Amino acid sequence: MKVGIFFRKQIDKVIHVADEIINFLKQNNISACIDKDLKKYFNEPIINDEILKQLDFFISIGGDGTFLEAAQIVMHSNTPLIGVNYGYTGFLTSIEKEEVLLSLEDLINGKYKIETRSVLSYEVTRNGEVLHTGFAVNDLVIQREPLSKMISIDVFSNNRRISSFRGDGIIISTATGSTAYSLSAGGPILDPECHDVIINPLCPHKLSSRCVVIPDSRAISVTANCNMRPTLLITDGKSKIQLHDMDKLQIQKSKKDLKIILLHEKNFFEIVNQKFQWGL
Repeated sequence: MKVGIFFRKQIDKVIHVADEIINFLKQNNISACIDKDLKKYFNEPIINDEILKQLDFFISIGGDGTFLEAAQIVMHSNTPLIGVNYGYTGFLTSIEKEEVLLSLEDLINGKYKIETRSVLSYEVTRNGEVLHTGFAVNDLVIQREPLSKMISIDVFSNNRRISSFRGDGIIISTATGSTAYSLSAGGPILDPECHDVIINPLCPHKLSSRCVVIPDSRAISVTANCNMRPTLLITDGKSKIQLHDMDKLQIQKSKKDLKIILLHEKNFFEIVNQKFQWGL
């Protein structure tokens, strides 16, 4: 068995728990492999494309942002991903910091289930030329820069016009991302088993503009009318692309899914209750 280790916040408590995990794996005759950026801390094999395909699990240590970065790494190899929460909410992570070793025992003893999450693939085109492609686990956000004026965004589904939104931007969210930025912007919570996409306008000029939910089987096309104003495409809260007037964003359900490891028998809304204190 081989297990990959990834974290991005190189602080003492995270390095310490990574060291504990690696030692625990070694004691159980399991090979630990590390992301290339961690080689100054550990002497374990560095993960390359070949090793990535051989991994049984991939462990991220950090918050949801770290988990989403790890998801981009494992997407192409179909490796199951599990997160140790060393962030704030840790909605996507399955292991809390005080239960790391007990959870690892469950993991290596097969006491877990794998949940498959839908992912969006996208491409940005300018004058018919493809400029950028990628994947989004949570969301794609088209957003004006803070000191810029409103922008206008045209949204189509399967070549049929949904609406034109004027405001700060728009969020295109997966069911997984429904509990992230889209929720903060007034969007609905979707169970991860829903195969839907949320189209959520950001601070729209018209109060009648509201989010819509469509099946992820439909292609989505978005055109940003920036009017020469600074506008960004942000993927999963990290990757940023500067958009120009009339750039087109084409979105569809990816042929690749994300496999997430769940250790406990909590259902989705129990997690929502725990993390957001809904009091259900």
